[in-house]
Amino acid sequence: IMNSDGTNAHMIMTEGGSNLYPEWSTDGSRIYFTRIAFDGSEAVYSMDVTGGDLQPLTPAEPGFFRYSTVSRDGKSMLFVASGSRIIHQDMESGLHTTLNFTPSKSAPNIPSGQNLSFTPDGRTALFLGNDEHLHSFTLPGQGTPAEQVAAISASVGDLVAEGLLAGNDGAQLQAMLDDVSA
Repeated sequence: IMNSDGTNAHMIMTEGGSNLYPEWSTDGSRIYFTRIAFDGSEAVYSMDVTGGDLQPLTPAEPGFFRYSTVSRDGKSMLFVASGSRIIHQDMESGLHTTLNFTPSKSAPNIPSGQNLSFTPDGRTALFLGNDEHLHSFTLPGQGTPAEQVAAISASVGDLVAEGLLAGNDGAQLQAMLDDVSA
């Protein structure tokens, strides 16, 4: 890291594997990045610019966490998780939500999620899909009540798959969400 005039240069060293996709925090005090450990697991980390205070933001899993980006207000992060799922993380609570979208006819599978970006107001996410079209999402807590229920509903399966919610509890929660949206 160095100032734009070349002064105050210093190196930040990390251990434990390869580090990819660095992203500055909005206030410039932290760096967010993906770490691929020697065992192949990946996670998104936050580290202060001195190289200390390393904090995992996601669990280490096989697969990938890629293309992270932080909102201008520093309250939200987007990244792509294995299976090309686009994940929204509330930076204050740590809550992860899988974002939903409507695939295009030319690309019925999940877009790659590259080039993730927040709109200036932080309410919507944009990304370039593998169909070479821009896709947008209203972020959790930002849309209409129906959009918010749909976002929560889409995350129930992920919570069950990650072992954070028991299968029966997931089914009950999904039934309640279906009742609310009906």
